[in-house]
Amino acid sequence: MDSKIKDLFEYRKLPLLLSFDKIGIKDKLLLKLVQLQKEIYYLDKYLESSWDVDLDVLETYWVPIYEALADFGIMQKEMPKYVNLIKRYQEHELAIRRGIIQSQLSLDYYYYYKSCDVKLLRKLIVEFIPELLNEMDLSDWIYFDLITELNDDIEDIQEDKDVNNGNGFILNAYLNGLDQTYDNFVVYINEIMFKSEQRAYNFSSEGWNQKICNWTLEYGKQTLELLHDQKIILDNNQKLINENQIVMQLATKG
Repeated sequence: MDSKIKDLFEYRKLPLLLSFDKIGIKDKLLLKLVQLQKEIYYLDKYLESSWDVDLDVLETYWVPIYEALADFGIMQKEMPKYVNLIKRYQEHELAIRRGIIQSQLSLDYYYYYKSCDVKLLRKLIVEFIPELLNEMDLSDWIYFDLITELNDDIEDIQEDKDVNNGNGFILNAYLNGLDQTYDNFVVYINEIMFKSEQRAYNFSSEGWNQKICNWTLEYGKQTLELLHDQKIILDNNQKLINENQIVMQLATKG
């Protein structure tokens, strides 16, 4: 799990944000962020392993998450606003088990909330290193987050086959067919890159918004290539869709 967290942090540029620290807190802050992410992953792992979720058991996974937040000095009454996005995404995962698939309604909605953990980590970093707000705004990362979460789903198509993980691409392929889903995702990825460029155009070419845009474009192009490669694999192995754990559960619901 430690290597998974390290990969996540590096891919989402969190060490770069920590490098803005001028008062020597980044090492301790990093340890707290890792612990928080670890507890979130334990929650996620429970959901992946359980179709029939016991809500009482589910709540026990929230206890160490709140404890990890308390280690940042966050008061209990303030915690709901910190975990709001994670709770919303959890509701999405539970809704799938009732046959409600929100990803078919809006890819923006789905991938915005799927990046809930990274948004929380970034928010905490900015609170402890407020100088970052002189360089960038949290909203500057919106398209970067969309493309990286989307990339994760496409990359994890094989890995997600045997777990109860709401993979947006697989769910849409189940609902709309592989070819239509592929076309929709190509259009969506290009829209993300276009909107990122539009946003960066309104800022200085030397600013962080432009750097974030450049990363978004880089990852967007990589994601298009990955999507093309995965489409070839899926064309030759439809079992990755039809025998996906969640797809089979949904099929039994009719």
